[in-house]
Amino acid sequence: MLTEHLPESIKELADIIGVNKALSIVALRGGTKLSIPDQAKETHWLVDVIGYESFNDLCYHYSGCEIEIPKCFKTIGLITDREILEDRKNLTMAGLARKYGYTERGIRKVIERAKKQAMENKKPEQ
Repeated sequence: MLTEHLPESIKELADIIGVNKALSIVALRGGTKLSIPDQAKETHWLVDVIGYESFNDLCYHYSGCEIEIPKCFKTIGLITDREILEDRKNLTMAGLARKYGYTERGIRKVIERAKKQAMENKKPEQ
């Protein structure tokens, strides 16, 4: 799974609230520090992102702390590449480029990289 590429701080966050919710926080606040209150309140902006129960778990674990949220470029890139490859079944190159904010050349590079990786995985061990 992609979690192996996550920084330790985000792995810990994912253990507490789940990978998808942790990555939602990364998407919104990556590259910044996040202040966690002592107690969860339903009006906090994170409740809309991860839900009250997960936010409460976060407050319990990090009560009053400030945690750094890395950008996780590698993991986000791998996730995007996988989404592109999945969407390739239903979208044209131009459609993929528009959806992901890439050029068509960038989309071709993603596909070529995936093909190369698949070939390397199929090679018999020597």
